[in-house]
Amino acid sequence: MEKSDFRETILTNRGLFEYLEDLEIPEADFNNPNALILDLGAGIQQRLAKEAGALHLKSKIISVDPRLGLREEEDLALPSTERDMRMAGRKSPAPRSLAATAEALPFRDETFERIYALYSVPYYLSHPEEIEATIREVLRVLRPEGVFRAYPILEEQVDLIRGILGKRTDIAFDIKEKEEDFLLVLTKR
Repeated sequence: MEKSDFRETILTNRGLFEYLEDLEIPEADFNNPNALILDLGAGIQQRLAKEAGALHLKSKIISVDPRLGLREEEDLALPSTERDMRMAGRKSPAPRSLAATAEALPFRDETFERIYALYSVPYYLSHPEEIEATIREVLRVLRPEGVFRAYPILEEQVDLIRGILGKRTDIAFDIKEKEEDFLLVLTKR
């Protein structure tokens, strides 16, 4: 099987309030001056970080978008690109934005208190090896007592993710049905 390609994703443009609602995040998570949050698959304009900053929330947000690593011409030529929005996101990225994929995060072990993935990973990953590598990377960069929230998890991914996470004794997790898909909430012990 061929590896999923982030270039084939349908770009999303969700902000703070969609994250709060869809990922069921307590509002206090964004207002802790000591918290470092990773927005994994931050999207077209890194709206989560920009809106949290505009509201003067105190948590620091790192935005990861793999397409930031592409040349501008290649990025803007991809299917489903909303050219004007994408251009604005490239010209004025949120502070602390960088190009990376979920399977190879460029951060030290135990860096983040919170990691959020809304309509990003594992939603766009279709191969078990990619999902397992992503979970391994998330757990590597998540601090003890840190929380990872991902939505949506597709029904066909639930058993695979339960199998991967069920073998681990260093985490607690819940996969709950939400609308037609599932929400993963994982806490590292």
